[in-house]
Amino acid sequence: MKKVLLILVFVLAAGVGVFLLLPKSENGELQPAKLLPAALRPVTPPPQAMQDKKAVLPPLEGVDGGFLQFVIDEAPKIDSLNVNAEEADRRARAQVDALGEKELEFLGKFVNSEGATGPQKIYSVYLLDLAGERAWAAMKEAALTPLKERMAAPHTMEEVKSMQEKAIVFMAIDALAEQAGSNPKAVEELERWAAEARSPEVRAYILEKLKELPSSSR
Repeated sequence: MKKVLLILVFVLAAGVGVFLLLPKSENGELQPAKLLPAALRPVTPPPQAMQDKKAVLPPLEGVDGGFLQFVIDEAPKIDSLNVNAEEADRRARAQVDALGEKELEFLGKFVNSEGATGPQKIYSVYLLDLAGERAWAAMKEAALTPLKERMAAPHTMEEVKSMQEKAIVFMAIDALAEQAGSNPKAVEELERWAAEARSPEVRAYILEKLKELPSSSR
């Protein structure tokens, strides 16, 4: 998942011509852009930013408004260098532990929503990955929902946007493939995704990920 976050941050940066400086760990290994969730918030009405975009966002009914604000606030920080990675991970996991079925469903739809920004989509997949098996249905929604057809000329912003959307879908697939390395049930889930994928490109990517799995995981 860390490698995928690295790739996606660069893909998003390409859209505005900015390349991120990634921090290194003590052993010199590149680290993903850090995520710094804010303190958990009580249930509140959906934030105004979400209300303003409700025409292009998934249904908000039953979704905790505090959680929506959490995503809005923290998603832009995925490329921040001034955060504590361990604290970010702890807070993100605490938020995921509090997610209900409605929030997971929302995240699965949010990934492909026209009303979500690139960082918000990446952060949504990140949270779904942390949720593990209980988020597989939502991850499947994110990975297998057909992407909007774009008539993108080469070297245009529309082409960049199309690349970003595909990269985020592949991120969801990579997340499940990583879980499949240690969970045979995830392998079966990934095989179901391959059988149900309508996009030849997405199906081929899933099948490639299945081939890469060690025999011991099956």
